Amino acid sequence: MFRLLNPDGTVLDRLPITLDEMKDLYADMVEARAFDAKSMTLQRQGRLATYAPFRGQEAAQIGAAAALQDGDWVAATYRDAALNWRAGYPWGALILGRTGDERGGQVPPDINVLPPSITVGGHMIHAVGLAWAEQLNGGTRVALTSFGDGATSEGDFHEAMNFAAVYSTPTVFFCQNNGYAISYPVSEQTKSETIAIKAEAYGMPGVRVDGNDVVAVLVAVKEATVRARSGDGPSLIEAVTYRLGPHTTADDPTRYRQDHEGTRWESKDPLERVRRLLERQGEWTQDWQDELDASATERIETAVEWAESVPEPTFEEMFERMYAEPTGPLREQLREGGGQDGTEEKSPLPRRKPGRALRKSTSSDDGLRAEVNLAQALNSALDTALANDERVVLLGEDIGRTGGVFRITDGLRDRHGADRVFDTPVAESGIVGAAFGMALAGLRPVAEIQFLGFSYPAYDQIINHVARIRNRTNHRFTAPMVIRMPYGGGIGAAEHHSESTEAIYAHIPGIKVVVPSTPRDARSLLLAAIDDPDPVVFLEPIRLYRAVKEDLTGADDDVEIGPVRVERSGDDITLISWGAMMKETRSAASALESEGVSVEVIDVRTLSPLDRDGIVASVEKTGRAVIVHEAPLSGGFGGEIAATISERALYSLRVPVRRVTGWDTIFPLKRSESHYLPSVDRIVEAASETLED
Repeated sequence: MFRLLNPDGTVLDRLPITLDEMKDLYADMVEARAFDAKSMTLQRQGRLATYAPFRGQEAAQIGAAAALQDGDWVAATYRDAALNWRAGYPWGALILGRTGDERGGQVPPDINVLPPSITVGGHMIHAVGLAWAEQLNGGTRVALTSFGDGATSEGDFHEAMNFAAVYSTPTVFFCQNNGYAISYPVSEQTKSETIAIKAEAYGMPGVRVDGNDVVAVLVAVKEATVRARSGDGPSLIEAVTYRLGPHTTADDPTRYRQDHEGTRWESKDPLERVRRLLERQGEWTQDWQDELDASATERIETAVEWAESVPEPTFEEMFERMYAEPTGPLREQLREGGGQDGTEEKSPLPRRKPGRALRKSTSSDDGLRAEVNLAQALNSALDTALANDERVVLLGEDIGRTGGVFRITDGLRDRHGADRVFDTPVAESGIVGAAFGMALAGLRPVAEIQFLGFSYPAYDQIINHVARIRNRTNHRFTAPMVIRMPYGGGIGAAEHHSESTEAIYAHIPGIKVVVPSTPRDARSLLLAAIDDPDPVVFLEPIRLYRAVKEDLTGADDDVEIGPVRVERSGDDITLISWGAMMKETRSAASALESEGVSVEVIDVRTLSPLDRDGIVASVEKTGRAVIVHEAPLSGGFGGEIAATISERALYSLRVPVRRVTGWDTIFPLKRSESHYLPSVDRIVEAASETLED
């Protein structure tokens, strides 16, 4: 174990820093401990939410942060208040966040520190994405991610380490091994002799350092950052330390710690060893200590006073920080809740008009715009985006050399380069998490998940990080990224390949969900999604990839996310669908029209935000509605549409809304698939029964 300063304050080797620098580190640790003590008190008084103390880990956190340069990225955890503060996160903001106010995540614009991650381990891959973006942009900044020993048991640890190693990103993995994951000792978490030794499997250096030796930590992290900046890739540092307090204020460590364990570690107190060194050197006096304590207390009290004086957030603010611009449904809910719909004037961001430079035609895609199918239209859109915006990058499994399982990205790596189109390891959480980090750093990543049914390992990243970052940081950080997912049945695929669980993603505030059904919409909506300032889940209907062609010559790519498309106009009944089921819905409409029925067909296109006005306007005209989707009936998105119609167009309805959907079963394999998917006959039958009343 690497150590420079013994617990008794004696030096093992010549210290690589001056005494003045040592005094500065000591002063920072004193202030950090004062913050920790104050936070514990505030929580016990009911003024803070559950708090995770870090007493005993000051040397690890201050030493690591002191090794960084201005502008370096930090992605840390809920226990890393000292590290975040030393890297530039104000005490006041940290306290404000712990009082239960999202505005505490709004760090100053020149500080590249992400808000503390609550989910264990999920943030590690974000640091890889941040570092990857720096690498692609030719920058020299590194990304440090701090985590506990418990996080090394998470799959995210493996995916982050593997991605960083594969792409040689300038990432520093900093593990504070404090002995326990809540109550679970590290000796039972892993059979590896150390955590640092795990680095060997990933082809990166692993260093084990005394985490209570602030100088040793600083040196180890500094060496790792130098290595990263020089292009030699990531490193793993295991700082062996000890959490002197509980896991959180809701924890009782006496239930799992051994007798006298804490006493032994008290003798290794990281502050005491520096104090003893300075005392030997004649640089420490009680008067100086009193000054440090008093100034630290004053700054922290000032931070507390500021945080507690911040006015309560208004009702409107809760809506304003969900998206770059509040969506139509949010504006409705804002008014319903009694709020003032002045969001356009109050938004902290300038109002934007849809971008057009990204969508202009390029010479490389002109030949793909006459009579193309949906798959070719998507390829054309990605080609255009890559050509027109250097921030756009693609990543996913097999998308480079082979062009993806459906060849949507075919030829793009050859045309735009291996530094724009990345084949990735088979790791959905890693793909989305890395893309998220890239987006935070200013890129416009488009991540491909091979099938919607394979997306669930990445669900944590999507729901807990991608969708929440704008809200969590009050617009300080955003994630303009697209997650492409082929979905739906009708191709006789293997298990998990035909899922249609779009309602899961439409239920998540903070992301948008788009489902095209025509080549023209596929191209325009994908370009709009890439151009959008908010994250978009882009669902692609597999069985429509090559089912129909459209002439895109002269298309101006003016389609925007949000509005429904009235595919055909009618007066007697409204058929509502999206994506894959539009094929059957169109056929059903034609069959009904052959019988003299005037049918209006609505292609929803955007599930979130839902164009309620467009749907209601149609139903108010026809008085009848049939909703079609292949997802199971219960909890399907059709229920949301039916509820909207009932709430806003009930008195226009001549008969109840009907739904034609998949059954409440697992999507079956090939031989039973025809029994499951809504057929043209089922749609026509439901519509005919509706028309009889």
